[in-house]
Amino acid sequence: MASKFLNQIVGTTTLVVVSVIVLPGLLDGKKKYYQEECITIPLFPKPDHQQESKIISSVTQSLTVNQGKLAGVSNLTEQKLLTVKSYVIQLGALKNAIKTNDIIEKLRLSGYCAFTIPLIPIQGQMTRIYVGPDTSKTKLHNFLPKLQRMFGLGGVVKPYNTH
Repeated sequence: MASKFLNQIVGTTTLVVVSVIVLPGLLDGKKKYYQEECITIPLFPKPDHQQESKIISSVTQSLTVNQGKLAGVSNLTEQKLLTVKSYVIQLGALKNAIKTNDIIEKLRLSGYCAFTIPLIPIQGQMTRIYVGPDTSKTKLHNFLPKLQRMFGLGGVVKPYNTH
């Protein structure tokens, strides 16, 4: 008698489980799949052609008006820029790239503007260490004794050439 009762319980639970799993899918009808809409946002907005033409026309108008006024001023500023000289301290020339990087790091930590030529030191190739540039030659001459004490390198003040 127990086995008959046990079989009924197993059958009933199986029927309930199947009905819970299968019947909602059958009675639901059409399944609705929800898909999120994917919107792409451009990195740079595309300007309208009308806006571009308005901007370009306004810029060209302002340039033509200001061009006559600025012609005299630009000649003066170019002359002034050409007459201003800058100077640098050539602290040394080393072939050891590690030592060069150490000196540059110490100079920058001490508050000096320092750079090398070539910009990235290469082991075995001559690398020049510069401090500056500055427009005051006397200011750079005053830095020389302190730099010589710090690094033991004799520096020379030279004109700064941007080329």
